[in-house]
Amino acid sequence: LTSSLSGGEKRKVALASVLTVGAEILLLDEPLAGLDPQSAHELVRQLKEISQAGTTLLISTHQYDELVEMLDHVSVIHKGTDRLHGSNCTFSQVEKLESLGLQAPLAARAAAALHSRGWPLPPGIATLADLKDALGGLSERMADEPV
Repeated sequence: LTSSLSGGEKRKVALASVLTVGAEILLLDEPLAGLDPQSAHELVRQLKEISQAGTTLLISTHQYDELVEMLDHVSVIHKGTDRLHGSNCTFSQVEKLESLGLQAPLAARAAAALHSRGWPLPPGIATLADLKDALGGLSERMADEPV
C-alpha cells in the first residue's frame, strides 16, 4: 500500500502514526521535506495545535521559514556546536545566520534591507507578523507627525 504513496504522503502517514501514541515529546527531523506548499501549511497548522495542547516539539530542519512563527526556542547548530540560540528573534540576526551558511527568514531579510535604507524599524524582526506590526506602528507614527 505505501509503495503507491508519494514521499510527502508517506511523511504524513508516519507522523499520524506517531501522533496516535500520545507522546509528551516529539522529535521531528525535516517534517516539511517533500511536502507541497499546501500540505506544508496544513502540517504547520497541526503542529501548532499539538504544541498548544502541551506536547513538546523538537524540530530539526533547514526549512525554518515556515516554522519560525511557532518556535519558542531556537538553537542553530553549526558543525556540532550550538552557535546561536534564543527565541525566534534569533532568526533576525541576518548577518550571523549568513556567516553560518544559512539564510534568514524572508521577513528578517526584508526588515534588515529596510533598516539599512534608513527605515526606523525595531530590532528583532523575524516573522511576517513582526514585520507587519513594525510597519503598522511606523505608519501610525508617520500619520501622527506634522507635515
